[in-house]
Amino acid sequence: MVTYNTYLHCAFKCNNYPLAKKIFKNMKEKDIFTYSINNLFLLKKGMIKETMESYEEMKTRQIYIDQVFYNILINGIMKQKNYKLAFKVWQEMNERGFKYNDFTISVTIQLFSHLNKLKDALEFYNSCKYESIYVNSCLVKMYV
Repeated sequence: MVTYNTYLHCAFKCNNYPLAKKIFKNMKEKDIFTYSINNLFLLKKGMIKETMESYEEMKTRQIYIDQVFYNILINGIMKQKNYKLAFKVWQEMNERGFKYNDFTISVTIQLFSHLNKLKDALEFYNSCKYESIYVNSCLVKMYV
């Protein structure tokens, strides 16, 4: 599988989506790394529909989705300005009960800010009781 993941990564790095799509489709085994490579490229290209299809395939195949994957997925969807979809994915992540780290907290605050849920962002921040310069800068940006 490592070899196929490397091929997939190289195809994406060469911006050869048709080849990457073929490699991904024909892979018999896929893991979190395979989907991460695939979804990162799709998100960078603004291919939200394909990204979400890949995400749904992961859930169907019962591949463990970790917090890092969720953070990348949510952040990538937000970069495409699809905040409602990002919030839906955030809710799914939140239901999994992950312990928040500074990146997850900052992504959440940014998401709430884009959705004009400033009160929710502050309540979320206060509930986490987690301080870092990165997280605090996200709070400041909400009001700028």
